[in-house]
Amino acid sequence: SVILQFKIKELYHQKEYHMLKLSRLVQHPYDVKVDYYTPLTIEVTNIPPYSDKNYFRLVKSENLIEIGLDTTSYQLTNIILVQASNVSLVEKLSLKNVEMKQGCPVFLDDISFANGLHDLDQSFEVFLSKDKLKIQLIDKEEAFYLVNGRVYLGFSQDERLVTILLLVLKDEEYEDLKESFKL
Repeated sequence: SVILQFKIKELYHQKEYHMLKLSRLVQHPYDVKVDYYTPLTIEVTNIPPYSDKNYFRLVKSENLIEIGLDTTSYQLTNIILVQASNVSLVEKLSLKNVEMKQGCPVFLDDISFANGLHDLDQSFEVFLSKDKLKIQLIDKEEAFYLVNGRVYLGFSQDERLVTILLLVLKDEEYEDLKESFKL
């Protein structure tokens, strides 16, 4: 039946439609920490640590990334790369030549959370070069970057979050990441 075909098509495309979609921008700086135990933590500085957050998570075998959102505004609160097994050491990572916008994202509230969590059974890839870390959430091209300090969030044409980049890695950050990823 047509309804069944539509449901199958809907399930097939579900992954990409459930990625976080940009709503608007606010201007708040980030605090970035790289270390051996939790490879990458990006905190938005205007959000108190004890505030109510929902976590959008990509979870698959040995991979876990958590993207925290304020429960009422859906503003990004933090990004935590907890564990990554799909890591490639690369010679050079270059940015796409696309539009750059300044700010911190507020996402659409079109994702439902159960007990503060929305888990996607989906892997992601991590690329590490001497001076950059790139987390490829979904396989879509960046149409623009949302720039905030040395953090670049890549968004697709339909304004879905597709990549997270950390630029200007310090030597000790690079070494900590290599050790953390066991490269």
